[in-house]
Amino acid sequence: MISTFNNPELELYFIHASDKKQVWDEIVLSGIKTYFSNHYPNIKTNYGVIESTDSPEKISEFVESMKVDILAFNTRRKNMFARIFNPGLAYKMIYHSDIPLFVTHV
Repeated sequence: MISTFNNPELELYFIHASDKKQVWDEIVLSGIKTYFSNHYPNIKTNYGVIESTDSPEKISEFVESMKVDILAFNTRRKNMFARIFNPGLAYKMIYHSDIPLFVTHV
């Protein structure tokens, strides 16, 4: 799938939403960036931490400031009641985003 995005203008931003900034988050994101740099040297990568776990507005601000073209989410499968009473951030972004979303289940 990465070969589809083999474009010199492509830049991947890995973001993590968290209540507070933690060192471990930075370490993990830095490791992901290093992995992509080693395995896919043609693709520029960067990362950031957003200090909000449930705010589509904060993610929208990040998307606009970094001029992101597509937004990808990993989501966990939930049962019916969890989906009704506690929708995930990816679901909320459907209504707050003007750019395409790519959502995968893990």
